[in-house]
Amino acid sequence: MLKNRLHATASQVSMLRLLTGIPAYIALVFGLARDLWSPFGLRDRGYFLCFAPIAAVSFLWMAFYHLSYSGLFLGSLFVTLSFRFIAVAYQALLALIGQQKLMTGRLTTLWQVVSYISPWALPPSSPDGSLYIFRQGQRFC
Repeated sequence: MLKNRLHATASQVSMLRLLTGIPAYIALVFGLARDLWSPFGLRDRGYFLCFAPIAAVSFLWMAFYHLSYSGLFLGSLFVTLSFRFIAVAYQALLALIGQQKLMTGRLTTLWQVVSYISPWALPPSSPDGSLYIFRQGQRFC
């Protein structure tokens, strides 16, 4: 999309990916924030209730807002920030449940298997990003 629709150069594409990846580079901060702050006083559940709607609104905003480099950057940044908080909450819940049920190794193994297999279960995509959906030899989408 950046190259085809916005005619971005290679350096602009790499700069966008670098800047929107900043939340992943400082993931430790999100873990510390989880330890110090509890949205709505609900602990990890509060993170899901707070940041999942923010991510959804960011996706909707990017879908209906005029396509621009800055709009794509801001939307991607908000989504990445929201997903980092969601990831911290689900990782903490996974660890808590594993400790309570005395099965941390089994849950970790299950999570690793699911995260490894899930990309292989998706339908193949074309170079332009659209999904191939085949039905009786025809391509849809």
